[in-house]
Amino acid sequence: MAAKNELICSEVHTFVARNPSSNISEFRFSNPLRRQSDAPDPTQCTQDLEYDSDGDVIVARSNQSREDIIRIEHDLSTSLAGVGRQVWRGSLLLADYLLHNHLEVEGKEML
Repeated sequence: MAAKNELICSEVHTFVARNPSSNISEFRFSNPLRRQSDAPDPTQCTQDLEYDSDGDVIVARSNQSREDIIRIEHDLSTSLAGVGRQVWRGSLLLADYLLHNHLEVEGKEML
């Protein structure tokens, strides 16, 4: 258990100089919901698959989604009671999962 006056810092900012005041961070991410209009439809496969020397499929990657930026005002370190004002890697992972699997959760209530 953390001591009353102990400051806690999320792993997102482990290697950032700590300043207890608020901070604004930019996080870049690929947004599959904002596909570029000239990007091919990923559900339509029109070319033969290519394989590497191990027999693995070589995945043709293209920039099918635009990069967005989210700016979050947060604290770099807080007491245990204020950790909700920090950015945690798990929250970024969950947001990425929901963006890429939005059809699975569309119209559903989640806790």
